[in-house]
Amino acid sequence: MTASSCDLPVNAFARFTDVAVMDAIWREQLAELVDMPFELATCNVQYARCRTYLNPASWHKSFLCVCYEFDIVPGQVAPHKPMLYGRAYLNGRSQLEYESMLRRGGARHVPALDMIVWNFPDDPRLPQLRELLDVSRVRQHLPYAELPFPNAESIVSISVRVVRYRPEQRCILRYEIEYGTTGET
Repeated sequence: MTASSCDLPVNAFARFTDVAVMDAIWREQLAELVDMPFELATCNVQYARCRTYLNPASWHKSFLCVCYEFDIVPGQVAPHKPMLYGRAYLNGRSQLEYESMLRRGGARHVPALDMIVWNFPDDPRLPQLRELLDVSRVRQHLPYAELPFPNAESIVSISVRVVRYRPEQRCILRYEIEYGTTGET
């Protein structure tokens, strides 16, 4: 027996990677989900990965991981680009998954989309991100013996930029450290 292609789980998740569809959805719901206030200019799908099963009896376990990156209106300032990481499920399964992860924190349930979302830097498998983006906490972890300045008092400012983010896998950050009286970097 073969299943028609319209029954495949991948097709059920197609709307979550359609930028036009998700842009409209996030414009309505983003204020409730994102911690940082900003005005949305555009929505981009930064990353998507679908986990499906070949056996039709197991399709109900399929899910889509997707990361949305939002461009903000020019002139607004944010510590990093606003991002939402989400897992979309089939047939209401997000409720069961959400209940099983309530103790972890940071997760938000969006029943209308059958999805669980996390604000960046909350990531269920990279709990250290929040600390790594906090420049006041980064100061204590710098390898001062290898740096061209002797101590934390020499630092004028530290800025951090997200270079590449793959939800639940890795996040590459770039730190720019301005030090000394002349503002060397």
